[in-house]
Amino acid sequence: MLNLEFSPAVEPRLGWMEAVINHRLDAARKLTDSPSLRRKLEATLATCYRNGGKLAALRLRHDGIPPAAPSYTLDQIFDEDWWPANRHGLS
Repeated sequence: MLNLEFSPAVEPRLGWMEAVINHRLDAARKLTDSPSLRRKLEATLATCYRNGGKLAALRLRHDGIPPAAPSYTLDQIFDEDWWPANRHGLS
């Protein structure tokens, strides 16, 4: 999601979207199997974002763009129809 929001690259946007969909499907299955997992995710969302942000920053470094700290909610993260707006006007 961070790559989709921050990268000015046109490609590989579809690959990033595919990865997000696969992770959402996997997470939905795990959340269905363990309702307490969602409460744990809500409590650790900031840490999860920080760790993901490190990976995204590394990927975006060649574009010279450090990601800022967007605030995605768990509802947005798991909403299959929600995508972060790209900061460069790409869709």
